[in-house]
Amino acid sequence: FIEPKSIDEYNKIYISVSSPLQLTVFKARSISKDGTVKEMLKGEMKEIEENGRKYMSLAVDGLETGSELEYYFTMQLSLSPWNTEILQTGIFTRNFHISFITPKHLPIESKSYNGAPTLKDSSTEKKNFYFCEIHNIPSYTEEKYTSKEAHEMRIEFKIAQNLKQSTTHLYMFSDATKQYYNEFNSLPPEDKKEIDKIATKINLKNKSEEEKTRDIENYIKSNFNITPSSDSKSFAEVAKTGSISPIRASILCYTLLKKAGVGCEIVLGVSKNKKTFDSDFESYNFLDDIFLHVPGPDKYIIPSNYIYRMGVTPEWLEGTNALFIKEISLGKIVSAIGTVQKIPASKIEQSGEMMDINIAFKEEMRSATEHIKRTFWGHSATAIRPFYFYDDPKKKEELGNDLIKTNIVDAKVSNLHVKNDNMNKSEVNEPFSVEADITYSSLCEKAGDHIVFSVGAVIGTQVEMYSEKPRQNPIEMEFPNSQDRKISINIPDGYTVKGVEGLNVNITDSDTSPSMGFNVTTAMKGNTIEINIHEYYSKTSYPVSYYETFRKVINASADWNKLTLIFSKG
Repeated sequence: FIEPKSIDEYNKIYISVSSPLQLTVFKARSISKDGTVKEMLKGEMKEIEENGRKYMSLAVDGLETGSELEYYFTMQLSLSPWNTEILQTGIFTRNFHISFITPKHLPIESKSYNGAPTLKDSSTEKKNFYFCEIHNIPSYTEEKYTSKEAHEMRIEFKIAQNLKQSTTHLYMFSDATKQYYNEFNSLPPEDKKEIDKIATKINLKNKSEEEKTRDIENYIKSNFNITPSSDSKSFAEVAKTGSISPIRASILCYTLLKKAGVGCEIVLGVSKNKKTFDSDFESYNFLDDIFLHVPGPDKYIIPSNYIYRMGVTPEWLEGTNALFIKEISLGKIVSAIGTVQKIPASKIEQSGEMMDINIAFKEEMRSATEHIKRTFWGHSATAIRPFYFYDDPKKKEELGNDLIKTNIVDAKVSNLHVKNDNMNKSEVNEPFSVEADITYSSLCEKAGDHIVFSVGAVIGTQVEMYSEKPRQNPIEMEFPNSQDRKISINIPDGYTVKGVEGLNVNITDSDTSPSMGFNVTTAMKGNTIEINIHEYYSKTSYPVSYYETFRKVINASADWNKLTLIFSKG
């Protein structure tokens, strides 16, 4: 049923395909309020490409407020022995039915999550038949601070056995252990020879395990274009084209580390933003991401990801379970063992931002000068440093200026200095900082005999969570972090100031042992106002029942962003 706001959303139908031949059947019709029916067929569809993905698209004819739209299609897809079926989308679903039909020798195992129904088995002597049906699935509403995909109703399934061969269960973590270990350790002689050539180009003599690991990682990420579209079938081709696939980049890094005498483990996991790794339902569905663990320094590498360097584990993997594949030997026999282990979560002191601001006024307070230094570390630095490092000089200057301006529209930047921006040196694990001077007048407003200074605006725009629908999902932060801001304001000679005490705030989730909070304290020292702000979130998840408290803390910084000081002469 089409509402006024839905017409623009549904006046085009998009079906994702890798080839138009995949779409075997398509029919659609619109039914107007007066009962007029307009039918549309597959022949009216157009093949289009957007953002690198192919679609079959149809412009829907006859939609109006109050009309109905119906369409169905059949796709021919390649067989996947394991997969995920999402039941819940952004659209209310009146009836949902799914069936799995397989030959008798290929039974299926499945598990349902987030309220999805369990598959029922009504197999016959000749066929396996599994199905489920559910009515009135509510639409999934996008919410801040939650992982949408991880909370949608879904069913994980896989082919459990091939009874024509054996009764052994398939696609278990033990199978993945053997498969990935063999793939990483059974390279043909010509590949080994090419990797030997690469190894000679990296100076690893007289270095620690951590230094060797860092140099190998930096070499791969500085000399190869890592892309899923790479079709290089050998490392000789990789060396020739400079293009390498993510899995080949991981194999290269793993092999170079072993040659350098650095022990490492293959790790397979899945982003917690997508789903929770379920060790009770063994399936390749939970083995999306490939990365490496170096036990010596106890750090992780993602060879295929330019943004991260050893020392910062991607936030989407922190605190999750994963399959660790470790090489073991018994005499001359070398093999591997796979175990499910938890990747440690970072602590609050490992990620955050410090903002140090010194403000003075000139021209009878018609404008302000500000010296500002912003320092980021851990995950907070990873959100900025890689983009600065890989940008061209002009874009680097633009990014540096944007960080310094803190959304002050008329701010003019001078004396910009950036420190610890090099991703290929040890400084990659040092705090990234940007420092400069700015001048502006937009925060100084004359009001009669007074000057109103928008002090809250100097910390930049903050996240707001005011008009919200009832919360559906738990609160999830990407990583524990804190933001500290130290603001010094020099009061001009001959001026007095009001509103300083109104800047003080203390909002937390607990009076005894708070895990989050927004705290502001002020002090007058001579002709200087000193403001210290401490905002922190030490946990990454809270239940829905905590939502109002969480929103109160989040909004505290947004409310403070709107505060002002009033300066008067005399």
